[in-house]
Amino acid sequence: MSALPPDIGREDWLQALPRALVAGFVKADIDFQRKGEVSGTTATLVVIDGFTVTVASVGDSRCILDTQGGELQLLTVDHHLEENAEEREHVTASGGEVGRFNLFGGQEVGPLRCWPGGLCLSRSIGDRRWRIKEALHWHSVGEVGWRTGRMEVKRAMPRR
Repeated sequence: MSALPPDIGREDWLQALPRALVAGFVKADIDFQRKGEVSGTTATLVVIDGFTVTVASVGDSRCILDTQGGELQLLTVDHHLEENAEEREHVTASGGEVGRFNLFGGQEVGPLRCWPGGLCLSRSIGDRRWRIKEALHWHSVGEVGWRTGRMEVKRAMPRR
């Protein structure tokens, strides 16, 4: 949480928290690149402060909120191409392609993937090997999903 000033008040802290979580994802992504890591990961972070829940996610690591009333709420949006038309549009607008594996004879199999690379999700931390050109950097944390709000929390459960 070094992205937050140490003497910040609670309300200002809650307002700054989403940006700080996103900054953490960006820093992790940069660290992956600096170390020459070619693998990648997805992540979901949840901060509960009283009745305020703040969630930041990149990729397809889901978070489900179990409220005091027994209601389950999905708090994240997957950056998984098969279910997310907006992410498919993001990939193609960035110069990439979306498609399935092609077998001999042209038969398409498996889930939708980003090409080049073949990842099933459009955003992640790391996955440096798929950033061949600057224009093809959709595997990034550039737009991390986040939300914050007042909720009666029983527990927040990251799900993979």
